[in-house]
Amino acid sequence: MPEQQLRYDDIEINLIKNTFGNLDLLKAIRKSFLQMPLSVVDQSLIKMNLTKDALKLLRRVFLPELEPDAPLHNEIDLWMTIKIDDKLPEEALPHIYARKMVIEYLEQQLSILEGKGSQKIKFEEILEIPDRSKITSYETFQVYSNLFARNTLIFHIEQQLSQLYILATKKEVSEEDKKKDSSK
Repeated sequence: MPEQQLRYDDIEINLIKNTFGNLDLLKAIRKSFLQMPLSVVDQSLIKMNLTKDALKLLRRVFLPELEPDAPLHNEIDLWMTIKIDDKLPEEALPHIYARKMVIEYLEQQLSILEGKGSQKIKFEEILEIPDRSKITSYETFQVYSNLFARNTLIFHIEQQLSQLYILATKKEVSEEDKKKDSSK
């Protein structure tokens, strides 16, 4: 069986290793994605490290799209990761709306990091809960969708930053060590 290929090529892996092994930078990126206040140090880390290529890679990591030449078992986008196969259409709909918000929010935050966008969706306002005594069924739907989107965003951001850190700090196995392992 052929060796499993990574979704990232050697140039991208080198960029990850040279950029995303810094925990302070990753925390600053997380703050940016979650619209938390950035210190002067955070802003400096982002400005110094997020080159055009690094921003392009972040977009690919956070908003994956289907790629014609992706290695086998590596084709993914954010629509395909919604678990709806066990739901009726009316149960799935809030999850679909939530995912749409997740994608729009990530697009917005990536555009802001790239210096191209503005903040339309405010993270702290995603989960506005109306007065319970006056809540309509539509508002119930919206609160559920928004909570699901909020929690998905936090999980996705953490997961992608962790993946970048793991790839950045992964020790490479030398050819000599590979030969030693295969001779055992």
